[in-house]
Amino acid sequence: MLLKCQRLSLLSLAIAVTAVSPAVPAADGVAAPPEAEHMTSLFNGKDLTGWDGDSRLWSVKDGVIHGETTEENKANGNTFLICKQVETKDFELRLSFRASASNN
Repeated sequence: MLLKCQRLSLLSLAIAVTAVSPAVPAADGVAAPPEAEHMTSLFNGKDLTGWDGDSRLWSVKDGVIHGETTEENKANGNTFLICKQVETKDFELRLSFRASASNN
């Protein structure tokens, strides 16, 4: 059970990294790399179906998961976006992210 919680925490932590940075516009023509045959995408590119998080802070913009805090919507401590659609086991996480230099 502890190992399962650690794996889920690792995935949550990786995703939560985006919550601490303000919005950074995506470059035109940016697309995710093609998935390997054995890989399963956890994000549908449209909405946060299957994910659990504070909707004031997490959204989908231009096909990417977007985490943003503002003066009106401040995070009260850590905030996470957790994938609830699959049980994780041994996995390889592939992601790309952007963070504002002024917020790190």
